Amino acid sequence: MTLPMPAVWNISYLAATIVLLFASPPDPKATLAALRWLSVQLGGLPTMVDIWKNASADLPKRFAQAKKAAIDGKVAKVTVLGVNLVDVEIIDRGEIKSRDMDYTSFAHSFALAIGREGFRVYQAWQTRGLRFDQYLMNGGSRLRSWAESKSFLRNFKILSRPQKKWSPELNSAYAECFEVNIDLICGEGHMNPPIIPVYRPWVRVFEINEVKIEDIKKFKWEGSV
Repeated sequence: MTLPMPAVWNISYLAATIVLLFASPPDPKATLAALRWLSVQLGGLPTMVDIWKNASADLPKRFAQAKKAAIDGKVAKVTVLGVNLVDVEIIDRGEIKSRDMDYTSFAHSFALAIGREGFRVYQAWQTRGLRFDQYLMNGGSRLRSWAESKSFLRNFKILSRPQKKWSPELNSAYAECFEVNIDLICGEGHMNPPIIPVYRPWVRVFEINEVKIEDIKKFKWEGSV
């Protein structure tokens, strides 16, 4: 008998958090910081005050720094970046308790692992998108080339710019980065509510430097699966 997979495997912040937990140093404070970053219960999610006080993160710049660390020197250094594409409009409406909330958010979280040979993307996407286990088994986390990174970052840069409303350009960039076509699953005639009408993105990044095999092995498994 095949049991249904729990819905948690579709949650993007869970997929990103799992990767950050594995990559974090074997230190309780570091592990807690990785767990807290995307956690509502632990107070890790941004508020409008945080967004007003802090500039949106520059992912291409952070990626370039990680790439330099990976390819320079005799010893390759692996960097893991947790990336949170924040939907400012949804947060703003939520904080003022607006009743006009029946929209699909474009918010998304994912993790990038950057090493000497290239980079990998780890992600899941809501109930109508990718389950994390399916994404892994289908080769979503495959090693990608530096040439592919240019396309990925170019599309993400499009997603990082505020626009008056959702557009075909945004939809194409979103599909290229996250393998989800918003226009095919949201809005009239589809299962999900329409996408939020005002596109206000804000980006934040959680960086873990010099990730080692020992870091990944810090967890002890008991019993059988």
